[in-house]
Amino acid sequence: MNQNICIFPSLFLLLFAGCNSSSSSSSGSSSSNSQTEVAATVNSTSAPEVFSNFTLELNPVIVITGNTATYKNDDGSQGFELATSTLTDVSVKYDDTPDGGGLLLIFTSPSFSDGNITITLSGFVDRGNEGYIDEFTVEKAEVKKSDGTTTEITSVANTKKSNLGTNLKRSASDMTENNISPPDFSGSPTVDEWNKYMIGTAILATELSGVGELTLVQFTSSSTGRYIDVAGYDAGDSGTFTYIYSQDGSNKGILTTTSTWVESDQTDSNYNDTHEEVDVRCLTFTDFYNGKYENTAGTETNLANGSVKNDTAPFDYGSFNTITDVEIYLSDNKITLSTN
Repeated sequence: MNQNICIFPSLFLLLFAGCNSSSSSSSGSSSSNSQTEVAATVNSTSAPEVFSNFTLELNPVIVITGNTATYKNDDGSQGFELATSTLTDVSVKYDDTPDGGGLLLIFTSPSFSDGNITITLSGFVDRGNEGYIDEFTVEKAEVKKSDGTTTEITSVANTKKSNLGTNLKRSASDMTENNISPPDFSGSPTVDEWNKYMIGTAILATELSGVGELTLVQFTSSSTGRYIDVAGYDAGDSGTFTYIYSQDGSNKGILTTTSTWVESDQTDSNYNDTHEEVDVRCLTFTDFYNGKYENTAGTETNLANGSVKNDTAPFDYGSFNTITDVEIYLSDNKITLSTN
């Protein structure tokens, strides 16, 4: 069988299975909706509002809350050799870059051994123009010593931070200027919301009931998608599927998927037969970007002889979070694909 297609149901199907529903509203058309990329404005005035509770992971890990921050650098491997323990007395100042295209974050602390840190950010992007910043670029980071010397931390230069979910909300003034009314991302999306916000994004499913496999499921239109096995027995395999999504109450959604594969094991009695897999999955949303999944039903039909096999308990379950830029995620995690 085309192995990557066969593996898909076992984890992706577990991803969303199990809520039976009489919901009459569903996504079934084949329309596509690539997300619009919009530049978000973040300047020295709005930055304390935008960075109200944001974790910037550069080793050190810096948790920014407006004009204050906590700082943790365990090993100094990135060259931020100003402290080796967790500090809570860090101040944050924001300046605009001279060319107006970026933002300077200046971190100072009486507990730093010598000098301060300046980090330059730029390229703030809101994918979908819904009021949340999905990515930005760390242009450079510098340690400025009290003797006037400056050391650039080259290992973090031009690092893109992406798939930020709802961690960075655009400022009120930026949204007012661009006529943006932030949607309510709590609970489960309606079909219209799914088609508006989920198409073009992906769900990263983390299996909690087995070996901890990871599967990235991208929705390329309102009825089609692709999956990528990120980690586990079949890491790097990928395939396609069709689906129907429907809302099932305030915090649940149902996803029915269909995929086909050909048995390639020559020792199997069904060798070279085409199989169709249909599975129903339930998502329980904390918000549009995070939640749990459970697999509770599914069928596998041999299209050559008509035999049907039903999935049985125990079923798999796990957690999921949304990835807004799949290509960046794959690049950042050095994932290559195979369709063998």
